[in-house]
This record gives sequence, structure tokens and C-alpha cells, in this order.
Amino acid sequence: MNNNKIFGISGSKIKTEKHDKSSAKANDYIAKGIALFMVGLLDEAIANYKRAIELDVHNHIAHHKLGLALHKKGMLEDAIREYKLALDIFPSDSDLHCNLGLALYEAGELDEAMDEYNDALELDADNATAYNNIGLIFYAKDMFEDAIESYRTALDISPGYDTAQKNLERAISKKKEFFREKKKLRTKINFSLVGGLKEVKDALGMAVIYPFKHKNLFKFYKKKICRGILLYGPPGCGKTYIAKAVAGECEAEFFDIKITDIYNKYYGESEKSIHDIFEMAREFSHSIVFIDEIDAIGARRDSRLEQFEKRIVNQLLIEMSDEENDNSNITVIVATNTPWNVDPALRRPGRFDKLIFIPQPDYDARKEIFKIHMKGRPVEDIDFDKLAKITQDYSAADIVQICEEATDIALEEALKNKMRKIKKRRRKINTNDFTSVIEKRSSSLATWFNYAQQEILESGDSETFKELFEVIKKHTERKFEGNYYR
Repeated sequence: MNNNKIFGISGSKIKTEKHDKSSAKANDYIAKGIALFMVGLLDEAIANYKRAIELDVHNHIAHHKLGLALHKKGMLEDAIREYKLALDIFPSDSDLHCNLGLALYEAGELDEAMDEYNDALELDADNATAYNNIGLIFYAKDMFEDAIESYRTALDISPGYDTAQKNLERAISKKKEFFREKKKLRTKINFSLVGGLKEVKDALGMAVIYPFKHKNLFKFYKKKICRGILLYGPPGCGKTYIAKAVAGECEAEFFDIKITDIYNKYYGESEKSIHDIFEMAREFSHSIVFIDEIDAIGARRDSRLEQFEKRIVNQLLIEMSDEENDNSNITVIVATNTPWNVDPALRRPGRFDKLIFIPQPDYDARKEIFKIHMKGRPVEDIDFDKLAKITQDYSAADIVQICEEATDIALEEALKNKMRKIKKRRRKINTNDFTSVIEKRSSSLATWFNYAQQEILESGDSETFKELFEVIKKHTERKFEGNYYR
């Protein structure tokens, strides 16, 4: 007879008692391992953790602690295995997800690491370590703004988090260095690559280029280089390209600034970004700072600017002020498609007092743009005069796209012949390719002209932007005469 039955002891109870004894012994080994780990005896700690796992293979703490010790020794593959085993047993440990994430990060598995940190935050939204380590991943990907935000979130949760503070300072410094290399550009573009626009080129020459190239002559006449220029006009007509060409003409450093380079939700950081940009620009003998879409921050005061946008505009004006800084080597060029939205205060003397209208390309300019963008391509008897004539009121961007699509027609035909193994001589791009594209593509400016006319009339700025208003009137006349676009 089974003695266990005589004494009323079930088999499951014996198993439970044995498991309890094994678990207790395993916990003893874990405690010893932790003590050894704390004094740096990693091999001895690892041996104790392994003994604990032999006694209780489902002890997630033993697997976790073994992973930490292996991680400390740089044995990443083994550490990752143990972390994953621990998570299989107990997936609700936020810190465990973080430790696995760190090991994966160190192993170069950045996307997997990010997944672990996101899992950690789902379990514990206030896990400062997870936010700090997410910052490390963003930093490794050169996404410094995102890294900075992650470190700041970690510090918001845990203000005394020294590691996050050091990482934040490192990211801010790296962002400045990266920004300098990314945004500073010695452009090779010059006016020879800008089709037409003679009046615009002359105006920019007198405002920026000649004062720099002929300093003594302008000094004799007590004329200074223009500090602030506002380029305005229809979208897609080359305002950015022209600004780069100005920099190329006078061999100046060109800083191409986007609004996203300035905006920051943290108090004072946007102003600091503007200051840093100007400080970089002041280091060179001549710099052009270009800011596109200035209306995004410099809107009219009656547009109820948010306070931080007002601070950005004020900081920009401070940086441009000669009273506050030596700006003798800096020209600031801003651009907008909606000049009526720009605060008139920005157009006062000493600010952006030089307004230059960049129109849609005229006949000669359109012809030149076609020629420039088809240069070096296999073309045959292209009637550039005809193309210029039938693209009236098209933007420069429209014409560039037409060139691309016309090229695609000939290219696709050649590809089909090649794939079908048809031996046929590659044909060149011809006028018919262009006309077939133009027949299907209308100007992108039609809607903008209508919108601009309404906005200028409502703002009462028809005299300020007289050139633009005249262009709109001519456009409207052509539309009603039935000669629109042809």
C-alpha cells in the first residue's frame, strides 16, 4: 500500500512542498548573487543566479538578475536571451523591458529597443528610465530634437536624474553642431542659373551683392548693405532658389532656416534657437540667413498671435538690431507667398524694409527655364519659343515638372522597347512630348491668384504690393478674354 495514502498526503501536495523548498533555496542563491553583484564579483554572482535557475527555472527574478550580470560583463547576446526568458515568465515588469531595451540598443537593434521602451511606458507611464533610453535611440539616429524632448520628459518625471541631465546637455550641444553642418551651405547656384527676372536681379544686386563686392565704392557714398529683405510672390516661382543665388553671387555662407528649426514648445528655446543661428552667422565674413514662410511667425498682430510667436518675432528683431549686435556681415532674407499676412511692423525701416516681388516667370524667363532644365539631356529640335508661349502664368516649379514628365515619355518608351527586346534606336525628347504634357497640366497658380486678389483687397495693401496686384489684374483680364494659359 502507498504510504502517502496511509498518511493522507497527496502527490500534488508533495510536489508543492518540494517546489516551495526549491523556490526558497533559489531565492537564497538570488540574494547571494545580488550581494556579490553589488561588490563587483560578477562571475560569482552569475554562478549563484544560474544555481537559482537550476532550482527554479520559472523564477523570472533569477533570469532578470542573470541578464543584468551578463549585461554588465558585456555579454549582450546572453544577456538579451535571459531578459527575454524573464519576460516570457513575467511580461508585466516595466524595468525588465527597459533593461532588455538597453541591451538591444547597445547591440545596435534600435527599432527592437524602441519597442521595448514603448512596452515599458505602457506598463508605467512615469518610467523616467524609459524616456531617457528612448532619448538615446533618437540621439543615435541624429534626431536630436526628439532626443532632447525625451530627456526633458525624463527630467520632468525625475528632476534629480543626473544621467538624463548629462544626456540632455550632450544632445543640445550635438544639435548645435549638427545644425551648423546641416544648415550652413556654400552654394554653387548663381544668377546664371536663374532664368529671366532681370529687375529682381538688379534690385538684389544693389541691395546685397554689389555692396559686398564693391565695399569701398559703397562706403564712399555712405551706403550700407541691406540687412533685411522680404521676397514675396506666387508659390513655386523660385524665392528660395533666388536667395541661394544671391549667396552664390557674393560667395556668402547660406543658412537655410525652416520654421521647424525655430519652433520649440519649451519656454525660451525658440528664442535661443534664433540667437544661436545668428551667432553662427556672425562667425563668417558674409552670411545670408534665409527664413521661408515668415508669415508663419510674423503674422499681423490682429491675427491674435500666440505669446510664444510674438516672442519669436521680437527675438528676430533683437538679433537684427545694430544696437544689440554687430550685424555688418549679415543679410536676412525672408520669403512668403502671403505678404498681406506679414505684420506691417516687420516692414519698418531697419527691419525688412526692402520688399522685392518675385513674379511668375515671363516669356523670356520661361524659355530660359526650359533650356536650363533640359541642358545635358538628349533633345531634338525643341521649339522653346512655342513652349514659352503656351505656358503663360505657369510657375517655375510647373515648368520644371513639365520638363521631368516630358523626359519620362521618351524614357518609358525606351524602357518598354528594351524589356520587349525590340531593337529600336533610343529616340530623343522632342517638342511633342512637351505639348502632350502641357495639354494635360494646367498652371498651379490659378487658384492662388484668385485667393491673393481677395486677400489683398481685404487687407487694404493694394498699394504696398502694387506689383503683385497689377499681375493679378492682368491675369484676370487674360482669363476673361479667353486667352488664359495660351
